[in-house]
Amino acid sequence: QLWENSERVSAREAASSCFAAAAVLLATKTITAEEMIQAVPWNVVIYVAALIGFASGINVSGAGEVIGEWMIDFGESVGLGAFGLCVLHMLLCQLVSNFMSNNAAVVILVPIGMSVATLTGVDPFALGLASVISINTAFITPISSPMMSVTLQAGFRFSDYVKGNLILNVCTFLATILALYMFYF
Repeated sequence: QLWENSERVSAREAASSCFAAAAVLLATKTITAEEMIQAVPWNVVIYVAALIGFASGINVSGAGEVIGEWMIDFGESVGLGAFGLCVLHMLLCQLVSNFMSNNAAVVILVPIGMSVATLTGVDPFALGLASVISINTAFITPISSPMMSVTLQAGFRFSDYVKGNLILNVCTFLATILALYMFYF
């Protein structure tokens, strides 16, 4: 209910603000155009662009809606309400993100969450936010994040990540659920 009376920023407004900030940096010579272009992680841009095509295929094929309907049917069969469905989607995000890149998980799972939100009347912003936070706080395995993968070279075993990060993962999951309940349900 915190955001009930506030206006949301549109994608166009957000993009305009980013371009304006970049223009100010260039105009004040804080950064050169060459430095700005070199600072862009192009491999990530290309990777995310490819994932957008994959996610678009999931949406166009109807797979996202089918998975969303399955989640709703399952949630109804066990008596979950809107908040329970949101937690179920967060759990799906956590599980999937531990076994694939965070970028891939966001592009694939957020549209599924939006299908669930649309079909149930849950606030799409709340479900999208819960999805992104759940995906980015999944660190039981080193697969979920490139930074975690780099630490494998230090000699850690896969089981070390599970033992060391399971409690942290559960704590962040529970904190996200609590915050979501306090602000959106």
